[in-house]
Order: sequence, then C-alpha cells, then structure tokens
Amino acid sequence: MDRVSAQKLTPPAAYLSVIVNRVPVQLSLDRISCFENRLHKVYATLTDGSVIAVSQKLSTILEELSGQPVFLRCHQSYIVSLTHVRTLEDSCFQMEDGTSIPISRAFYKEAKNAYYHYRLR
Repeated sequence: MDRVSAQKLTPPAAYLSVIVNRVPVQLSLDRISCFENRLHKVYATLTDGSVIAVSQKLSTILEELSGQPVFLRCHQSYIVSLTHVRTLEDSCFQMEDGTSIPISRAFYKEAKNAYYHYRLR
C-alpha cells in the first residue's frame, strides 16, 4: 500500500526532450548542470561530469525550459541550473563541480536577482 501511494502522490520527474545524434532523448532536469553553446553546437553538462552534444539551438532549449525557474540564461552562450551553482562571484557562477560559468554584463542584474531569490526560498 505504501509503494502504491508513494507512486501516486509523488509528482512525476521533470524531463527535457532533446535530440542527440538524431535520436530523441529524455534528460532529467535534476541531472543537468548547464548548457553551453560552442562552435555552433550546444553541449549539456550533466551532474556526473559527462557532456552530451545536443542538436538543437540554445534559444530553442531556453523556450522549452521557460516554465522552469531554476534555469537561467546568464550569458549569450550559457544556460545554468541554479540548483548546481555553489556561489555567485563578480562575473561568474562557481558550479558544484568546480567550473566557472561566465555572466555577461547584459545578464548580470537578472542573474544576481534570480540567484538570490532562489537561495532565499
């Protein structure tokens, strides 16, 4: 009875549908650390350290993530998951895995507000 009630009462995990090597893939939003646009390709960095090349534009991915407040565009080439940000510094986010994600001047005010609102909730 406990197992059935847990399955029915817990909300379904959120996923993002992406195309990897011409194959549709469901990525769990919990596993995504950031997206990076580099040399006309988008790369998704996962929490386990693996990197997946995605065959979609960064703007398309951002549109699909519009209902998820934890994902934030902090640079023209980056979308970051606030759940995996360790600290906010002057011009970058320090991620849990030790990488630095730059924040452009155009997005800094929005990124700073979103980061502090996320940390205070």
